[in-house]
Amino acid sequence: MAYSWDNRVSFVVKALYDIDNNGVLNQHDFECMALKMTLMEGKGDFNYNRYQENLHIMLSLWEEIAELADFNKDDDRKRGGLTLARFQELYAQFLGNPDETCPAVHLFGPLQELC
Repeated sequence: MAYSWDNRVSFVVKALYDIDNNGVLNQHDFECMALKMTLMEGKGDFNYNRYQENLHIMLSLWEEIAELADFNKDDDRKRGGLTLARFQELYAQFLGNPDETCPAVHLFGPLQELC
């Protein structure tokens, strides 16, 4: 069904993270997101210093996600990256699991409390 939970999560992950649409999240996708963020922030203008900052942020996020998703330490990076299915599973847990000790709560790094 188009509006099922799995399909909605799949849509968000594919639309926001799997930039090259190959079904695998990898470091390249996060590098592309850094470039995309830089161009959006600059309203089409490229700022190299800002790109370096965004690249650092996105690569740090990739490292956190890859570490979090590799529970059994079988090295997802050697297989080309985090599978889309695994990221979708973590994303669904991040949004849908109320347990604050669930490992997926760290999917986007440390969060600040919002008022």
